[in-house]
Amino acid sequence: MRTFLGYEFKRDKAAKVVIAIKAGKKKCEYYGTWHPSAIQKIEQDYHIISDGILNRKDFSILFEGENHKIFIPVEACSSINIYSNIIFGKSFLEYANQRKLTVNIFDKYGNFLGSFHSQEHYKRTSILLKQVTLYNDPPKRLELAIKIEIASLHNQRENLRYFYKHSKKESLKKVIESMTDYMSQMKNVKDINQLMMIEGRAKQRYLQTFDDMIDNEEFPFEKRTRRPPKNEVNALISFGNTFLYRRIANAIYKTALDIRIGIVHSANSRSESLNLDIAEIFKPLIVDRAIFSVIHNLQVHRNTHFETAEEEGIYLNNVGKRIFIRELEQKLNLKLSVNGQKITYDRIIKNEIHKILCCIEKDEKYKPFKYT
Repeated sequence: MRTFLGYEFKRDKAAKVVIAIKAGKKKCEYYGTWHPSAIQKIEQDYHIISDGILNRKDFSILFEGENHKIFIPVEACSSINIYSNIIFGKSFLEYANQRKLTVNIFDKYGNFLGSFHSQEHYKRTSILLKQVTLYNDPPKRLELAIKIEIASLHNQRENLRYFYKHSKKESLKKVIESMTDYMSQMKNVKDINQLMMIEGRAKQRYLQTFDDMIDNEEFPFEKRTRRPPKNEVNALISFGNTFLYRRIANAIYKTALDIRIGIVHSANSRSESLNLDIAEIFKPLIVDRAIFSVIHNLQVHRNTHFETAEEEGIYLNNVGKRIFIRELEQKLNLKLSVNGQKITYDRIIKNEIHKILCCIEKDEKYKPFKYT
């Protein structure tokens, strides 16, 4: 049986004919359970939570844990995300560079530490110059920034509308009206600073509704706290945001865009800005909804899946990370109808990056994704 141009061809030896059958759609390759070595593969992304050694072995990558060994086939791998103590063999880094693999490294609390990327990522100076030109063109940059922030508020408002539909809480209705007003205000701003002030006020109002949307006494939100997060919901937000930043960064590094030069976020001191811009659109749809799901479906528990650090912050433990990573990946691979076509959020994010590239390179009109 062979597949070509969407058809499977099978030879019938008895009748001496070749039968053509329309090939079925390939399902998302998703592994719901973790390997005993604490490795999970979802599509072409690997997540490693246990300690061990990564090295090259013939034409694959070998992970050696305390009690297990597992091969990671490079042909089916685009990124490796590490949340534990790992020793890298020299041959591993050489092979990762050769195979254009991205390796993201996080500390035990889920904070991003750094990445290893192939040396071939930065290769088109013409795009870099056009990005810099756009960044230094205040009216054009502001026009794109407004579109991104309005799309972000729109998607936050969609979450509020969903919960208002099911709960009819007056507090949610008031914030929905406020979000609509903030979106109208954004259309008339004169500069990026004014836009960010409105975005900050809108985000604060949105976060104030988290307790109403979560509606679980075991998981009070109260307010946003970072570095360290002071409660379990904040721990989930911080971990989920970092997870999404890296997923978007991985996709950007595979294009000609320079991740250091953003649109909304300043490019002054950050090593990465563009992924933060794009994440604003998708955090409500991926991270926030994953948080609501794991809490509402009783997948995580306060006393079982979190730990307190020395700095008195609260973070996901290894079991909690496995559960939450799985839910985030499920959200990314959730299909929805866009222009009559069923595509995943993961593909929508890649399309969003491509739209920004076309806007910069070819001066095409940019229309950000809005959930409907």
